[in-house]
Amino acid sequence: MKIIFPVSVIITVALLFGAIFKISRWLIFRDRNNISLQDMYSQSSLCGKLQYCRFEEIMILIGQCYRVRPEKLRLEDAFSGRLGKYDSWLLGGGVEDLEQCVKERFSLHIHSESPIETILELCSRISEKKV
Repeated sequence: MKIIFPVSVIITVALLFGAIFKISRWLIFRDRNNISLQDMYSQSSLCGKLQYCRFEEIMILIGQCYRVRPEKLRLEDAFSGRLGKYDSWLLGGGVEDLEQCVKERFSLHIHSESPIETILELCSRISEKKV
């Protein structure tokens, strides 16, 4: 009996945190319709500068790090703007995961002397590196 109460409290708190996390994602991205990555790419200035497969890889990577469908992301999204607000619910995990993945895959640092502010800027820097 003494063990059941603390365990039930822990489970309740975990479920509550999970629900708050899902609600925060919905609130932050509720005004967004999904846009296919192909459409996003073809309508951007990246078309011709960055191969589509590389663009798709970057968008999927960002989506995985922030736990958001890549189709909900926009090239003008700032890492300190909407993604930053959402990342606060991830306790900073999204930006840290992304920083590590970008460093490993593309030898880039998001938070360097000239920080990368938006998804478009990240894609452009990667295209310049020709990684």
